[in-house]
Amino acid sequence: MQSTKIDDQKASLLKLLETAGSKGLNKSGLKINASKIKNQALKELENEKKIVNLEGRGRYLYVLKEFDTPLERACDRLEEILSSQKSKLLSKKQLITQFSKGSPGKVKKELDRAIDWLIKDNRLVKLKYGSSIFHLHLSTISRLFPSTDQDLTSLSEKPKTDMDRKKVLNAYMKIASQTGYSNIEIYRLQQELGVGMEILEPFLLNESKQGAAVLSFGDWSLSSEEIRSCSIEIDGTPHLLVRFKSQEDLL
Repeated sequence: MQSTKIDDQKASLLKLLETAGSKGLNKSGLKINASKIKNQALKELENEKKIVNLEGRGRYLYVLKEFDTPLERACDRLEEILSSQKSKLLSKKQLITQFSKGSPGKVKKELDRAIDWLIKDNRLVKLKYGSSIFHLHLSTISRLFPSTDQDLTSLSEKPKTDMDRKKVLNAYMKIASQTGYSNIEIYRLQQELGVGMEILEPFLLNESKQGAAVLSFGDWSLSSEEIRSCSIEIDGTPHLLVRFKSQEDLL
C-alpha cells in the first residue's frame, strides 16, 4: 500500500513538472509541504534521474531531466540581457549582477562558458577599453552601424541552405507533439525529413547561430549507433538533440 501511494505521488509530481516545462517548479509549486510520502517520492525521482534540481544549497527548482540544460539556459539568459540593452555596453561585473538575478544555481556556474560559446558562435562581441572588458550583443552592433559595417552585417545574414524551413519546422513540431518533449533527437528529425545530414547539419547550425534553435548534448552513453550517427559536433563535443525556441513564431 505504501509503495502504491509513493508511485501515485511520483506520477503526480512528474505530471506537474511536465506541465511546467522548462520553467520548472519549487517545492511550494509541487505542493510538497511536510508530507513524508511526497518528499520520499521527490527523492526517489531525483535518484532515478527523472528530475533535476537546478538550484542546490538548500534551494529548489525542479525540472524534468530533458530540461537539465544549464549551458543552453545560460546562453539564452545572456542573449536576453544583452539584446535588451540596446546601445548599452555591459562590464563583466554588471553582466554578473544581471545574470545572477533569476538564474538557478547550476545556470550561474555556466556564465563563463556561455560567454565563450556565444563569442565563438558570432553572437556576442567582447570589447576592451583600457583595462576594462565590456560585452555587446551582435544584433546591437548591427543596429548601431547598419550601413557602414558590412562585416558585422554579413555575420548576421542567413546563408542559403537546401532545406525548406517550413518543412523542417513542421517535422519538428510533429515529433515534439508525439514525444511530449521539446528537445528531440536530431536522428528522428533526419528520419522524418528523409534527408542526409550533409544537408540538415548546416541548416541546424545556421538556425542555432540565428538564435532560433538550441543544440543540446543529450546522453551519448545511452544512445544507439543510429542516434549517434546524426550528432552535430561543436568544439569537439557531439550534440544529439535540437530544440526550436519559440513555437509561436516558428512559421
